[in-house]
Amino acid sequence: MHLAPLSFDDLNSYAYIQRPTGAQGMKNVTADYLNELHKDTLLEKILFLAVSYFCVGTELRFLATKQTEYTSKDAEIWHAKAMHTVCTFLPLECPLVSHVINSYMKHHLSVKEKEKLEKK
Repeated sequence: MHLAPLSFDDLNSYAYIQRPTGAQGMKNVTADYLNELHKDTLLEKILFLAVSYFCVGTELRFLATKQTEYTSKDAEIWHAKAMHTVCTFLPLECPLVSHVINSYMKHHLSVKEKEKLEKK
């Protein structure tokens, strides 16, 4: 089963369906939903997601050193998710982007892979 993404118009109509409590109430509900779609709000959620991925990857890297069911590959996957998220939505000059990339390179790339990247 696949979920279909909602369009802006769908979200607008959904706001009116939720609480039809008069004209003033509908304006407030619509404003609440529209606030969730503002650029700053979406960027904040993307940052929370990326930082969460990064934290999970870091914790799994620490757990992988102990004898647990987690491996360093699990940590690498979560770090890669964080790196993909920040590189997609944030400018490369952002300190968070450089930190995530440097951490990934330090902990998950071999020496040969690092040399290949430096030559490019």
